[in-house]
Order: sequence, then C-alpha cells, then structure tokens
Amino acid sequence: MSGIRLAFLIVLCLSSLSIIAIGLNLLLPRPVIKASNRRTSEFESITDEEKNISTLIDLLRNTLVNLNESVTTKAVHAKKALKPTARPDQCVSCFPKSSYIFPNYNVCSTEHPRSQDVKLLLLIFTTHEKTRNRKALRKTWTSIAENNTARVRYVFLLGKHDDHNWNKKALAEAKHYGDIVISDFREVYKNLTLKTISGFQWAAGFCPNAKYIMKTDDDMWVNTPKLLKNLDRWHISKEVVGFCLPVDDVHREKDSRWYVSPLEYPHSKYPGFCSGTGYVTTMSVMQAIVGVSPHIPYFFLEDIYVAICIKKLGYTLRRLRGFYNDKVPFDPCMYQQMITSHNVTMWELEEAWSPKCSGTDIAKETYHLKHAISHKKMNIKFPLFKITSRTSNLSP
Repeated sequence: MSGIRLAFLIVLCLSSLSIIAIGLNLLLPRPVIKASNRRTSEFESITDEEKNISTLIDLLRNTLVNLNESVTTKAVHAKKALKPTARPDQCVSCFPKSSYIFPNYNVCSTEHPRSQDVKLLLLIFTTHEKTRNRKALRKTWTSIAENNTARVRYVFLLGKHDDHNWNKKALAEAKHYGDIVISDFREVYKNLTLKTISGFQWAAGFCPNAKYIMKTDDDMWVNTPKLLKNLDRWHISKEVVGFCLPVDDVHREKDSRWYVSPLEYPHSKYPGFCSGTGYVTTMSVMQAIVGVSPHIPYFFLEDIYVAICIKKLGYTLRRLRGFYNDKVPFDPCMYQQMITSHNVTMWELEEAWSPKCSGTDIAKETYHLKHAISHKKMNIKFPLFKITSRTSNLSP
C-alpha cells in the first residue's frame, strides 16, 4: 500500500506543478516569462528542467486552444443538427417497429371443420375499456364469422395500456375469446398509424389466405351480410374503397383535433383518404402497403398515412355508396340498405342486426334513402355531402 500511496503523491505533485506552471504562464505575459528566464552566459545557463517546463507550458497551451476549438465546432454542428426539419416524403427503413404480445395466429386457420375459404377479414380497432362494445359486436355483425370458423374472420386490435391491470384483463379476454391481437405499442391516439400497419402486418403474416380486408372501429354498424354479398361485384383492384375523398385540406388550426404543423406535414393538401371508420381493399393491396410503409415517414392520421402509401404505389381511392363516416339517423330497416354508420349504440346494433322489417318496409326505406341522397333532402349533417374536409366525427 505504501508504494501505491507514494506513486499517488508523486502524480499529485507533478499535477500541481503543471497547474502552477499554467498559472504562471497565464499571469505573466509570455515575453516577460521568457525575459525572466534569460540568463547571461556570465552567470549561468538555462537548466534542462527549465526547458522542460517551458516546453510543457507550450504543449498545454496548444492543447487547450485545440480543445476549445474542437468543442466550439462540435457545439455549432450539434446546434445545426438539433434544428427541426419538415417531414420528408420518403426515407429508408424509418417506420417505427412493433412486436406482438399476443399474436393469436390461429384466427384464419382452415383446418377442419373450419371453412377452407376466407373471403373477408375484419380488422377492428378497439381500446381496453371498450369491453361492452366488443361483447355487442360478438353478438351482432361479427357473429357471421361463427367464432372465426366461417368465410368471414375478425380480430380486435389492441396496443399496450399504461395501466397494467387493463393489460391483464385484455390478455385474459384474448385467451378466452380468441379474437384479440395485442401488440406492444402504447394505446394512444398518436399511435393509430402504428396500430394500422401492425394490423396489416399481422394479416399479411397470419391471414394471407383472406381475399379481402376491411379496417373499421368498434363503434360502427357494419352490414356484414350485405358487404359479403357485394365484395366481388365491386371489382376491387389496385385501390381502397369506402367513404373516400379525392383531396383534402391540411388542418392548420391549433385547436383542431386534426391540427398538423408544417413540420409534421409541409404540404397544403392531403392526397385524399378513405375514412378510417370503414374501408375495404384486397389482400394484395394491403401487402403492397406493408411493403412500402417502411420507407414512408410516420404520420399520425392513419387514414391519411394509408392514402400516402396508396399514392406512392400508384394505386387509387374509390368512393362507394353505402359507406358513411358519420351517423345516419337510426332506422333498423334503413340500416339494412347501407354498409356502415358511425357512433352506433349497442342497443341500435342489436336492433339493426335483428330487424323486424317486412319486404315492403325495406323497399320503402330504400326508396326514401335513395330519394334523400339524390335530392339532398336529409334534414341532418349527412356525411355523403361532406366532401371538402374531415368531419367532426371522422375517425382518423
């Protein structure tokens, strides 16, 4: 230990001498130091120790100058790097990644006695607290899937809740019903695009045998029998169909739910979109979206993001009659003639699923619906005519 202490003291002394030397060099101007160090040849010559100290001072001075210049340069570069830049239109593998907590990979199985043909897969957005909504959907328009054994299959998509208790409940529900897929991203509004692409990736990986894909929400009326009947008639190709708009303005009002800053989206117009309340496409189109998404920078409005991917692919958006992004005034017989309606209550779901309508009633409601559409006489904020902007009830 004495040897170590001695070595430590020597280092400490040398360090102190160096500090003193630097102090002297700072206090006394360099010419004065040199002058004070000059010795006439008559008396004595400069010793080796003095030369070493002078050299050390020069070395330390140069080191400090170089270090100061280096720190300053790096600070300038760091300041430039921290300056925010607008969202680019493309990137290289920049889309955030997620993984599955509960993948539920058997939903689209075709093993006997399940159907060998999966015509339609429903991807339904939900949140942990919407337990009653999911129960209502299992009794109504998802029941056509016959517990995921028929030609229609469905899954509820969930992220991760901040409250661990909700995560435990969701996992228990997923294991009990076998119709929930849970991923590891936070279940928040800004992550809806991540939820969409995660759901598409799940479908591409675990349900590639589905011919058509529909994305919708847990507060929707979806007329699955009518939808299933019309899928092939619509001749969907390289496109997404639903309540679609060809173009839309970017919301710059800071109090808007859909406010987007110029840094988040520098363009003044969106390339159209199909309302996230309910749109349909083919498996091949969805797989193409999954393929291009890693190179499209993240944007939190999920239906806009999907439209950006569609534009990048050179595909199109098509608006179809019967898809509504807002709530159509409830009438169980009228609901038989449309595909989607938004913000539907659980009681309305049950009434619409088991309507007491005669053929005459349905024909009458169909006539009134078409008449109202063609003459714009609906005495409501009817979504069919809101074609210039996102509506207050539009689910992003």
